[in-house]
Amino acid sequence: MTQPQPPKIFFVQNLVIVPNAIPDNKITALKEYQKRFASNVETAKVGSIPESIDVDGKKGKRKDIRSCEISWIFPDAKFTTELTGMVNQQIMNVAYQSYGFDVHRMEPLQYTHYTYHEDNEVKDHYDWHTDSSLNTRPVPFDRKVSASIQLSDSDEYEGCDLEFPGFTKLLDQDLDIEIGHEIQTLEPVDVKTIKTLLRQKGTAIFFPSMFFHRVTPIKSGERFALVVWLQGPKYR
Repeated sequence: MTQPQPPKIFFVQNLVIVPNAIPDNKITALKEYQKRFASNVETAKVGSIPESIDVDGKKGKRKDIRSCEISWIFPDAKFTTELTGMVNQQIMNVAYQSYGFDVHRMEPLQYTHYTYHEDNEVKDHYDWHTDSSLNTRPVPFDRKVSASIQLSDSDEYEGCDLEFPGFTKLLDQDLDIEIGHEIQTLEPVDVKTIKTLLRQKGTAIFFPSMFFHRVTPIKSGERFALVVWLQGPKYR
């Protein structure tokens, strides 16, 4: 009997990219579940930053940094418990096998919705930020691994790309340039494959939480993503 092939996992500049991390039928079910049962939809905030902030020396608003809607998914029903367990197992495996971080628990899943509104001067986006830092905080843990799981087909929106410093320049090379490898086989992976995977429904992108990243402004359509963080003891 032929043994099933392990899923391909790609490593590119300390990013771990996992295609089909969530199967299409689960994504469809999740979107329908959120439509019917999500009661905690809110405008996304930026940590403890107040509503009005200084942006480049000028008075601005928090939405200049981040504009989108979010809701939270807790393991409080059969479907969400199964989904949370699936994501938790994957992010734990990545934390141990790819990064070697000391971790202990996953935060609630964040269901994120970016929508294009023609009349809005500020389009939905999330400017450069980190999910964690080495600054002293009055909590006994640090976020160590972050993940963004793509829930939309690439042709359902324009813009709204998850980016990392220098990564866009890397992807601007010739499509057949090798920029990473598959973790199990060490088989090289080229620019074309990675560019496709980054916007492919079901792909999970894992990265250390202290990495700077952003989501570029949406240009049309709408994009859904599942965002999660893994906590561990404070760095020493």
